[in-house]
Amino acid sequence: MHSISQDVVTIDKLEPVRKYVPSDDYTEGVSVNTYGDFFPTTRAQDVLFFELTPENAGVAETPLEGNATRGSCLVFATSEKCLDNTCSELSRNDVPQTIYSWQPVDQAWLDTGPGAGNEDGVGVITGNGVMSLAHFSPDGTQDMIIPASFSSDASSALFPTTQCGVVWRYQDQASGYHKYQDCDWETAGARHVEPFTIGGELFILQTNMVRRGYLLGNLASEQYSGVPNFILKWSERTTDNSGQTRPYGFFLTGGEYSGGTLESSDPGFNDAVGNNGSNVWQVSTRQRGRERSREGGGGRNEAHTHTHTHTHTHTHTTRPT
Repeated sequence: MHSISQDVVTIDKLEPVRKYVPSDDYTEGVSVNTYGDFFPTTRAQDVLFFELTPENAGVAETPLEGNATRGSCLVFATSEKCLDNTCSELSRNDVPQTIYSWQPVDQAWLDTGPGAGNEDGVGVITGNGVMSLAHFSPDGTQDMIIPASFSSDASSALFPTTQCGVVWRYQDQASGYHKYQDCDWETAGARHVEPFTIGGELFILQTNMVRRGYLLGNLASEQYSGVPNFILKWSERTTDNSGQTRPYGFFLTGGEYSGGTLESSDPGFNDAVGNNGSNVWQVSTRQRGRERSREGGGGRNEAHTHTHTHTHTHTHTTRPT
């Protein structure tokens, strides 16, 4: 069982007790029982456990014959970072997402090892106001992570909830992660990314919540209606429509202009990346909710969902909700 608080994440009632040991204090084979079972973080929003693919998993030497596989990882979606030693100032911009690697022999979580970012800060995943993270492998050998960035600081952008969709790819233990697919789609107050498969094909559901606009640092508009959630399909193509090489495949972000797929005005649309026509399998789910501006007040909330789905045979299905 895990519990998340604003500044400290604790793990309770796990056998054996899972402890985080800073890499500077870790000595292989030395007891880690003197360390408290907590993880330092700032305003954690979610927690993700994942297993590396066999291609990227490491090994831990055991006192007996043979080695133990080392591929379990843990990351807390950290939405803000401290700007000073006292943490009196916080920022949502470029917040590092520390990934911990499980050391099975010493029964401890470390901030180095297979799946973790480089200890010198190279290859560390970052995001703006991260609410959650999703791990997936498109081919069983690559490990990729998508952070759901909700918002940057209001002082740094006119539309802080408009963020980039980014796929980070794990390279190796020395290099950590790098941006593999960078800003090929936009999000609006992203909350969650959910990978799933249908018939062996990979998709992600990108959920969005709100568009906010600021003027001179003050909230000028806040829009909940018309903010689309959408589904993107993974393509095994190694070159996108613009001619850029994508050696491990990529998420298609082009769409048809009618029949329920993404329109050119939608945040998920980027025709330069890839559009396979009717088998793009992009779905636009729209929810009508609260919308207000500084000139108009809030009103009674409404929630309506309208979903369009295109199949490979181009069958169009509309389900009322």
